[in-house]
Amino acid sequence: FRTEACMNEATQQLGLYVMGVISDAVAMEMEPHYPALFQLYSGTLSSASPEVLYLTCIAMSKLVLFIGTENVKPFASLLPASIKAVHTLLSADEDKACQSLELFENLLECEVPVIVPHLTDLTELCLEVAQSTGLEDATRVKFMTFLNWLIAAKMFLPLLLPKNN
Repeated sequence: FRTEACMNEATQQLGLYVMGVISDAVAMEMEPHYPALFQLYSGTLSSASPEVLYLTCIAMSKLVLFIGTENVKPFASLLPASIKAVHTLLSADEDKACQSLELFENLLECEVPVIVPHLTDLTELCLEVAQSTGLEDATRVKFMTFLNWLIAAKMFLPLLLPKNN
């Protein structure tokens, strides 16, 4: 993969779609390439294209189960831009914003420590969506449901996080 600056938007979209499909099928075998993928995703998360943002979030969500301890930090560094991507998608395509939220749902289910530093930003996003009467009810419900999961997870965080001695 070349960097996103060298690709046109159609090529980016196709590449991200393919990476999502490949990651879904063989994410564990791709581990040696995670640093390059994370670098690619870092660039594509700054795209102005809603489709590129959407495909990046979907491709990232396919890796959640396999990121492992050595890749937690670089993956976590992508989350602030991923939250912004979901926010951007809300004004472009609500359905894709809801599908992109899957990234955070997967993290909440599998990699709780990765999501903890971003709880405030995610909570603010969910509250903003819940208040926005200009959005579809289904979108608002999806984000309120996720907020409910965040609250429930926060209550159990002391049990889920490793204790520092």
